[in-house]
Amino acid sequence: MYSCSCCSGLWATLQETWSSKPRWAIQAEDLRRLKAPNPMSAFMRYHDAGGRRLEDDYELQDKVLGTGMSGSVQLVASTVDGSYYALKTYDKDSMNLSRYKLLKQEVEIYLSVDHPNIARLIDVYEWDEGIALIMEYCSGGELQQRWETEAYEEQDVIEATKQMLYAVNYLHAHNICHRDLKLENFLYESPNKNASLKLIDFGLSIALDDEEMTMKSSVGTLLYCSPDVISGKAYTSKCDLWSLGVIVFMLLSGRPPYVTSMGHERLRKDISRAKVQWDRLQDSISPEARDFVQKLLVLDPSQRMDAASALEHPWLASKVREPNAGPHLGGDVLVALKQYMKQSKLQRLLLHLLAQELGPEEAKEMRELFLRIDSDERGTIRLDDLKAAMRQRQAAKGGFMSLRRLTSPNLSPSSNKSEEQAEQLFEMLDANGDEEVHYSDFLAATVNVRGRWRRETLRKIFNRIDRDGSGTISVSEVQRIVAQSCEDGSVETFLKESKVALNSSGEISFEAFVELFERKDLSITGSPSSPKGVLKAYAWDESPRRRMKAKMKRFSRSESEPF
Repeated sequence: MYSCSCCSGLWATLQETWSSKPRWAIQAEDLRRLKAPNPMSAFMRYHDAGGRRLEDDYELQDKVLGTGMSGSVQLVASTVDGSYYALKTYDKDSMNLSRYKLLKQEVEIYLSVDHPNIARLIDVYEWDEGIALIMEYCSGGELQQRWETEAYEEQDVIEATKQMLYAVNYLHAHNICHRDLKLENFLYESPNKNASLKLIDFGLSIALDDEEMTMKSSVGTLLYCSPDVISGKAYTSKCDLWSLGVIVFMLLSGRPPYVTSMGHERLRKDISRAKVQWDRLQDSISPEARDFVQKLLVLDPSQRMDAASALEHPWLASKVREPNAGPHLGGDVLVALKQYMKQSKLQRLLLHLLAQELGPEEAKEMRELFLRIDSDERGTIRLDDLKAAMRQRQAAKGGFMSLRRLTSPNLSPSSNKSEEQAEQLFEMLDANGDEEVHYSDFLAATVNVRGRWRRETLRKIFNRIDRDGSGTISVSEVQRIVAQSCEDGSVETFLKESKVALNSSGEISFEAFVELFERKDLSITGSPSSPKGVLKAYAWDESPRRRMKAKMKRFSRSESEPF
């Protein structure tokens, strides 16, 4: 159950924001941002009228990435560092109230999701005439495009299916139904053969009150729709599992599971009766693969596998984790977590925003570690997961440092305090109080291993806070952060904790902002210009001599810890 002990400031900010909007534009869905993995970060990514403008931060490129019912998706570049993103715009003048509500629902759901296999929503801009979404640019193209041009080996299908299921299981575990899973809505992060798949397009998604809640609207792309959706009767989130079954069938066979040449009505009838062309699955496909698809393309939803069960299916279960690939918390990870616990609220927010700027290769090691710690593959780390990872760390021989000083010095150094320490760390990482550590929370806590960040990256973060584009961060802009942080306390307290220098006008300059990242309490080790500067999750097969050298080298330039 979501809980937050001090959201009165944020609620007041929402009311103030709403009071300036047209009555028809005020939506209760805005409150969903309170349930985002990091509510403060979610609010800072939404730029409404009077705030930052789209053209201030992004420049349109001569490339259309795709087209759909709502218009085209175009390539844009950051005006600060030239990084590429995907832009999708909507014309509010052509919408009625109902359509606007659906769009707001899409945006708010998208702002609230956070998973390695879901493309990130970077920024939202809303003005009187329109809304624009800035999304992570996945340069590898659609799964549909690769399916049309390449033959998938069964092992490739297994890997793709796992990643799609990770995203779906995360959504369903958080009571979100996508309702438009299809080949076109999964993108490859990069052109590399082994690139990660990412889910996009939340235009038809819906947030449910609980996992048993049903839906009735017949929506989606017909080829991928489940019989329960096109029946017009109530259905559950298991409709997504049917759609996934269609995708896996197509990847395995190279063809759709139905006869599609007989027209729209014939296709509807075949789907409604679950008339699947099973003979299209070749004999070369393993019995486990065939069984997996058959347990997804089941007419009766109550007999259909859910996402969690699908991940446990024998076809995937033996491949889900590498042998002995437990959650090895290396010494650098623990140093970073320890540092994160010492940061002020402002510094933790900035680290969260910096984590959003990590590229695929920079985030790769921490993404893999995050997924290993997540024992039940629901896309988050829970307290038991963190405790288990720490116990494994303690049990490992030749560890880099003791857990006894992971948290503040006033804690008892006794080893039997490790669970209490894990609980304190978990509470610090759980930014929204939902008893889960989300992907960006974990990245934020470990990203501070880097040394000097590129000024362009810091400028992008600075600009998010500098709402009026004045070139400095004013007290009112800091007040907005304090209100949105769900934390008690004044602006003065917030700034004092951060130890940030103010200029003669009582504002934060960009240079003072940069100093926040150059102080020792935010910078540990590493170089942002090289993959070696990315946080390392060291495995335990290294020789003691090599571990000792690595330990001494790191601790010679950072805060030392006892063995």
